[in-house]
Amino acid sequence: MKNFMRNEYLIILSIFLLSFCSSHKEGEWRGAIKNENGVTIVKNPDEPMYNKEIIIFQEEMSIGKISSPSEVSVGDIMCFTVDDKGNVFIGDGENYCIEVFNKNGQHLRTIGKKGQGPGEFTSPPAKIQLTPKNEIMVSGNSLKFFSIDGWFLRTFKNPIFLFSNVLMGADGQLYIYRAEFDGKEKIYRMIPPYEKYEILVSVEAERTTPPPRLRYAIVSGDKLAWGFSTEYRIYISDKQGKIIRIIEKEHKPLPLTIDWKSKYLNSLPKGFPKKGHNFRKYFPAFDYFFADDEGRLFVKTFEKEESTEKYIFDVFDPEGRYLTKTALKVGREISLKQDSFIIKNNKLYAEDYDDDGYAILKRYSVTWINLK
Repeated sequence: MKNFMRNEYLIILSIFLLSFCSSHKEGEWRGAIKNENGVTIVKNPDEPMYNKEIIIFQEEMSIGKISSPSEVSVGDIMCFTVDDKGNVFIGDGENYCIEVFNKNGQHLRTIGKKGQGPGEFTSPPAKIQLTPKNEIMVSGNSLKFFSIDGWFLRTFKNPIFLFSNVLMGADGQLYIYRAEFDGKEKIYRMIPPYEKYEILVSVEAERTTPPPRLRYAIVSGDKLAWGFSTEYRIYISDKQGKIIRIIEKEHKPLPLTIDWKSKYLNSLPKGFPKKGHNFRKYFPAFDYFFADDEGRLFVKTFEKEESTEKYIFDVFDPEGRYLTKTALKVGREISLKQDSFIIKNNKLYAEDYDDDGYAILKRYSVTWINLK
């Protein structure tokens, strides 16, 4: 009897110790980092370092919403960027121009218009960015450059820019994303003076809905982050194009929902067939990602916060460790775009729509709770 009670006590004690040791402590990272052939591989568990809320977003204002006859609305937000003073540059896809607002939301100027003349646009702005020389770079079917005050400077044409999105690193290198007619998605690199280009990444596109996508972003000024969403893996390349870091995270596939299918079919243009779509059984590993100005990566998942219907973003610190998760409202649920958020100088800029369906840009203050 004594032996039985002793064994029972040991079993209970073992279970308690196992439970205690396996319980997650806030701020504790349970991943692993290893080096393979000069590449740092960061393996993250499914659970972040912090489960509690450590990022607070407080709405400050909306840009582009009409509240008086003298204000300027934005027809359709195709892209946007922000300078160090808080001025916002919005690529208007409906009016083929760039609308500029100051940090208080007041309209400053309109840059360009629809047309074929110098500084005019023959296609909607696809991407807008401020270059290291503090010029406004707009990509569409070519690259157009404007001064910060809106004066047209030059156009740079190359067939590689047709139907593409272009990013410029802090060193002036161009990274061009294209979905090619050969069924592949590619990222090209061009080095000043932009006479030649090379393929950095090439993946075979998958003809399913929603399709996995090749996503990319500039991190810490001169590094390129990219990943193909068939798997939860993000590569970081240096300015020579060499992969220096790989960020991985344990991922349990999320089943495709009836709600998402319905929203997708309702988003199709009038007359577009609603039958015969090759829907996936599961969502891709992630949708897209962006980097803040301190090198953190925000990865949009297809998971929703039930109470708010906001989407969950996984947040990784500059070393690639799974820091936390946060919920953000997504302006367009069914979209191929990945340019919906910018975090700069502790401000979040997010594309949205008002109650009447007008495109607006919201600004939020960003507060990180002291983790110490």
